[in-house]
Amino acid sequence: MARSFNWQGIEWIARRSNELEGPGPNKWSSNNVTVDDDGHLHLRISQQNGQWTCAEVFTSQKFGFGRYVWSVEGAVDKLDPKLVLGLFTYPTPAEGPDRTNEIDIEWSKWGQTDQNATNLGYTIYPRTEGGPIVSKNKKQGLNGTYTTSAFTWSPNGVKLESYHGHTTKDENKFFEWTTPYGFANACPIAPVPIHMNLWIHQEEIPGMSPLNGEEVEVIIHNFKFTLQ
Repeated sequence: MARSFNWQGIEWIARRSNELEGPGPNKWSSNNVTVDDDGHLHLRISQQNGQWTCAEVFTSQKFGFGRYVWSVEGAVDKLDPKLVLGLFTYPTPAEGPDRTNEIDIEWSKWGQTDQNATNLGYTIYPRTEGGPIVSKNKKQGLNGTYTTSAFTWSPNGVKLESYHGHTTKDENKFFEWTTPYGFANACPIAPVPIHMNLWIHQEEIPGMSPLNGEEVEVIIHNFKFTLQ
């Protein structure tokens, strides 16, 4: 069964599956999710009983308009080309199907091994099927292993931001993008759960393992949601 736990004053559920499930598809182990003595959340990709397993957590509560901020530790700019770190909102069936009502911040090269491949992307999916999907991507190198990812969601759009360090000071910002004006009528408006995951992308390079064959861990020091 999935495991629930309290972190940062919010109830989270650690995903578990015995069968292959998307994205990936992968197997998901709640053992890849731990909280250390300092209160930091660890997400891992690991081998368990000879099989590669991934990590995902999501909230039982639904969140809507406001500001979402994650403090992350890890060399996310240097992730294996097949790995994805996702910080995002995602709908239950009540809000809509896959590829709707979703706001994504993702560190990944999506299987690209070219040294110029982008590794950080923002994507927002529309409130209903068939609407426009908007996104912005870039290649980013980091100063160290501490970053902050954030977005501010309003009825008219989403502003997404990334920072060096565990701060939201303007001088530390290295990537910012706001959804275009014309997206307002398609922008998600329904409250949905928050998700975080670390998983293995297989479309470009098949196989249920990282390209380098190494386990990996990303640490979330803090998450904060505030109404705007």
